[in-house]
Amino acid sequence: MSRKERERVSAEQVQDTQELERRRIRRLIGFLLLPVLPFPLLSLLTYSWKDISWLNAPPPDEPANLIGQVGAWSVFFGYTLMGLALWLLPVVVLLFSLLLVYGKIAHMWRRLFWTALFLVALCCLLQSATRKK
Repeated sequence: MSRKERERVSAEQVQDTQELERRRIRRLIGFLLLPVLPFPLLSLLTYSWKDISWLNAPPPDEPANLIGQVGAWSVFFGYTLMGLALWLLPVVVLLFSLLLVYGKIAHMWRRLFWTALFLVALCCLLQSATRKK
């Protein structure tokens, strides 16, 4: 083999090892997102406005939310910022974690940007559809 061929093969091997390392990191992130997923879902499912001290005086001693005060307040602020589109957040996290685990994601940052833009547009659409008379 000539020197140029050896350098080309060496560069390809370095690129292959870098790509394998990226895949491992993506899979690790995907696996780490899966156990985190039940917390926002349980917060949404067990949300009660009575847990929020701004809306109910005095607040209850034991929150109805299974995640506690953190879950109640996070859903309260989520509803305030996103409205009903907040229910898509656990679905989006599940899809991205599965895509990361199975290695089917390409251009991850671009997909995250367009997903966030979709959620913002959906928030605006849901808000405009619920006009008060």
